[in-house]
Amino acid sequence: VAGAGWSLQQLVKWLGAHVPPIRNAQIWTTNHLRLIVRNPVYKGEFIAHRWVHIRLRANDEHPGEPERQVWRKVQRPPEEWVRVPVPAIVPPDVWEQANRMLDQNKLTASRNGKSQYLLTGLLACAQCEWAYVGKRRPRRKGGQVYYSRSYFCCRGCGETINYPKCGQGSISCRVLETAVWRVVSRVLLEPDILISALEQAYASGPNAELLREIAYLDQQTTETAGEDELLYRAYVAKAFDEAEYAARRQALKERVRQLAEERQKLAARVVSLEKLERTKRCILQVAAAAQAGGWEADPPHAVKKTIIKIVVDKIRVNVREGWFDLNGAARGRYPIHPEATGSIVETSARTDALAPPPSAHDR
Repeated sequence: VAGAGWSLQQLVKWLGAHVPPIRNAQIWTTNHLRLIVRNPVYKGEFIAHRWVHIRLRANDEHPGEPERQVWRKVQRPPEEWVRVPVPAIVPPDVWEQANRMLDQNKLTASRNGKSQYLLTGLLACAQCEWAYVGKRRPRRKGGQVYYSRSYFCCRGCGETINYPKCGQGSISCRVLETAVWRVVSRVLLEPDILISALEQAYASGPNAELLREIAYLDQQTTETAGEDELLYRAYVAKAFDEAEYAARRQALKERVRQLAEERQKLAARVVSLEKLERTKRCILQVAAAAQAGGWEADPPHAVKKTIIKIVVDKIRVNVREGWFDLNGAARGRYPIHPEATGSIVETSARTDALAPPPSAHDR
């Protein structure tokens, strides 16, 4: 079975060795997998009336020749789509989780970067919430241009116009990446911390609030179905004509559709029991590999990046005060320079690794 945390390229290699390619294709490609993951049919939703073919003027670079027109397939606005429920192949929360991972991979992809950064797409300024990006300072020596060590800096400080500067400084990539990996590797070596916090988050906090909102939406959907029945009885009793009945029923259908869409969005964010068990199994697999491979010492760059993306969703950095917040499966606030504050990372790995970040008052 394909392993947790595999990239699309790794999955393509595994499928090429075990599964025949899709129809009209000679081999598996990453684009095939991406289209499959993005297709909402697999979660039980077929979208009709999504595309339209229109004629457009071709980009003709030869003046004097007759104007040419070509057909193009263009996507309609989402409000014009027709959503049709179909049997689902995978649960909606699994589909949403896979698509979120594709979006995250797009943010953290290093193929377009000039340098390899371990925390690409994960960093944000704790003060202004702009992204922290990796850069390298050019230096000149003896007519030659070379680059010094890489560093992370707040994008909002250097690329915004008429926006208050947060004043957060830059930080060495090596220093911040080492600090983050120190925490992640320690938590992976003690997976019970992660699992205990996940179980606690499942039963309380934001997850419980999401469950209450879903229950409310379910109640609203049930009441709307009751209104539809009353509407039909009123029509049979000739309380209004066929045109008014059709208009009122269409409004009820639109209401049900909006409720279903809102519920689906909430269900993608809520931690269901099935999602909790899948996450726990994934963490145990990663932790076992970490313990067997000695990742705490110095694993390869690609291995570090894969593991960090599994347990961390976002990292908020405050360079001036010298700390960073982890958000995701691993949570908590940690010092960038642990030697400046004693053994905070040592105790945090055991007690605060998954606690909610301190409030603004505590800061």
